[in-house]
Amino acid sequence: MQPGHMWRLCGDLVETSADTWQDYAYMPFGNTSAHARLTLPPGVKVEGYIAWNGGTVYDPEDEVPTLPLRFSN
Repeated sequence: MQPGHMWRLCGDLVETSADTWQDYAYMPFGNTSAHARLTLPPGVKVEGYIAWNGGTVYDPEDEVPTLPLRFSN
């Protein structure tokens, strides 16, 4: 991935017409939880959130409740 690009990881399938969501990575977590360690070079930023839509398919253009994820070192 080139600098300045965004990568999306989603726990649900995505169905949307939004161009920015056409290339995402699907990670089916199901009824499990996970944790990971992320090591990034200086200047790289990470943001995340949980979205509740009551289904198994996510459309980022729909307004649904979200909770920001907290990343710490």
